[in-house]
Amino acid sequence: MYDLVYVNVFPRFFGLKDPMTTPRATELAKLGTRGGELVACDFATGTHHIDRINTALEVAVTQPPPVTCMLRVCQATEDEWNTFADSDDHIVPPNFLEWFADPGEIHIIEFPYTPHERYRVEINDQFRVPSIKSWLIAYADATNSQGRRWCADLSSGSRRTTPGSVLPPGVPTFDGFRTLNIEIGVSQLWGMARGQLDHKAISIWAVMPGVEYVLCVKFDPDFAKCRIQLYDARVKPLKQLALIPIVAPRTVIQLDGRRILGIPSGMALPVVFPVTLSIDLYPLHWSRQCSNLPVTTPIFQMTTMVKLSYMYFWNS
Repeated sequence: MYDLVYVNVFPRFFGLKDPMTTPRATELAKLGTRGGELVACDFATGTHHIDRINTALEVAVTQPPPVTCMLRVCQATEDEWNTFADSDDHIVPPNFLEWFADPGEIHIIEFPYTPHERYRVEINDQFRVPSIKSWLIAYADATNSQGRRWCADLSSGSRRTTPGSVLPPGVPTFDGFRTLNIEIGVSQLWGMARGQLDHKAISIWAVMPGVEYVLCVKFDPDFAKCRIQLYDARVKPLKQLALIPIVAPRTVIQLDGRRILGIPSGMALPVVFPVTLSIDLYPLHWSRQCSNLPVTTPIFQMTTMVKLSYMYFWNS
């Protein structure tokens, strides 16, 4: 059996002006070129599946973003996807990808526009206040540790040293405890279809053990329009919400301090942690200062930039 990856040898996305030059991608592009037609390249099933998925991603990122805002990468079983998502060897970070059970394929669901990463770092700043980060830890593109892997752009949960915090049923360790998941979309659409923001919020994150809130943020690449939805996982049944615009000078959401730390109602909060945690979603000043960067950045450059920025922002 063979896995099929479709290669388009024409327009490039992510700001790439030249074809990818990695050995695997170059060879696959040669195999896939027949007079400029769209043809299939095959991979032997004996290839290690992490390398196979990365090879398929190298080819996929040379294609233009489709009208559907999702791009097929390759076939994969759930176990192969989970192993790939858990690894550190990603051509494309897993928060830009999703595995579809039917028909068993990996798709790119979010194309890595530079504003996506700038804004993600800006939101993280809201958690870096000493009174917050002492008890609440923020995670960048961390996957769940049990079952089918999903990866939020940002998530947060109580530290194991937070007094009064209680692990919910189904969450064995604090490393896997998340009370807030954040999805940031540029190419992703609102809606309940797979790969869309509301679907992930309602059908995936809100039903995971311990999750209290799911925040979805969607904006244009130039920040011209920004909209949010804040889902409360305790509301049953959850339905699509009206969109809230992000506007100057501030757009603030409020989260219950005990719920966000996993502390039962009536128990004391840690010293100086707020009863209500307020997060301003209009921290765009730093992002706009980076206007010297292109709106879209090649995925390989983007991955390096993101990893370097996380080393500073998430550990400072």
